[in-house]
Amino acid sequence: MKGISRRQLYAEETREAILNSAQALFCRDSFAGTSIDTIAAQAQVTKGAIYHHFKDKQAVFEACFEQQARQVSEAIAAAPDGDNDWQTAFNQCHAFLNFILTHGSNTIPLQELSLIHISEPTRRTPI
Repeated sequence: MKGISRRQLYAEETREAILNSAQALFCRDSFAGTSIDTIAAQAQVTKGAIYHHFKDKQAVFEACFEQQARQVSEAIAAAPDGDNDWQTAFNQCHAFLNFILTHGSNTIPLQELSLIHISEPTRRTPI
């Protein structure tokens, strides 16, 4: 079995840096207030590196939101089952609210999603 090459590892690290920087910028400055130039500067990569991994700014936003949706889904899925459906629903709501309180200012508001067109709805992770 072949391991991950240095090039693949560097590409994954670059993509992660782009997403982490973009997430923070989208949360702080909104989609409209964030540019590819700003993301590149924050991530300490070139614009070409961003375009290597993503088609455009919207694709970066979609990847950030998908990552956030996965994290929320995982937090809710980790909530313990209750003795009945109501208790289970309460535990899941508590897990969701705890996620929001914990990650607060570093979460993309759902309102941002309504401001842009999500091109491939089948790629989104259900919450």
